[in-house]
Amino acid sequence: MGIVRSISFLGIVCIVYLLSLFANLKSPDWNGWLGFLGSMFGSIVAIGGVYWQVNRTIKNDRELVFSQSRPFFIVKLELVLTDFNMRYYYQRFERDGVEQRVQERLKSMRSSRDEIPVLTINNVSEKTMMAVQIELELKNESREIYKVNRIGVNQKISILTQKMKNELDSDDGDIYSLKERLSEIINDVKFVNVCYTTEVREQIKLVFAFNNSSLEYLPQKKQIENHGDKLSKEEYDSSGFEESPYQILLKD
Repeated sequence: MGIVRSISFLGIVCIVYLLSLFANLKSPDWNGWLGFLGSMFGSIVAIGGVYWQVNRTIKNDRELVFSQSRPFFIVKLELVLTDFNMRYYYQRFERDGVEQRVQERLKSMRSSRDEIPVLTINNVSEKTMMAVQIELELKNESREIYKVNRIGVNQKISILTQKMKNELDSDDGDIYSLKERLSEIINDVKFVNVCYTTEVREQIKLVFAFNNSSLEYLPQKKQIENHGDKLSKEEYDSSGFEESPYQILLKD
């Protein structure tokens, strides 16, 4: 704005000066006029340089504050042994008794030391992830959304996908077939979108996609609020945030 005002002022001065020349019908003092223009141009350049430097300093300081509060986490779809006190998040059950059946199935897997395919988010940093939303974009154009109030320092949580939850609730009793579901889940998922709020209330969205059997971070799809990428309410809304239900494998 300072540069625009300076240019506007210069234009007004020029117009007034030219009008005065025609009004007085005198020969213009071109040496004085050129000196005046040179000093005005130098002032505008100096003001512009100061304005640019101040804004750059403010942006760098602001980015330093925000970047220091951004956690680093690892997203994986992996086979894991069921563990006590681990939280397994899922979408809400639609039938009665499912929660108890899933609990018993997890206990059976624990006893037999069988592995289960889950999507894990491991916060390996010293910063907390808050109001975490994990969205699975499936290849059939449907979506699965899981919400976690917070993932603390060095905390790991697991997601039971819809297909995995249905398998745990099935009646065939074939626990070992669960391993075969890992490749099926990989083939079903197109993107994994992780949205969260940092400790300084900055909203961030990171996107991952499967490359062979591992999740690959896609930097070109990231959205960081302090970089001018504001997330829409449809993408992510931390107001009225409600955590998804979860199972905790309890000891008898």
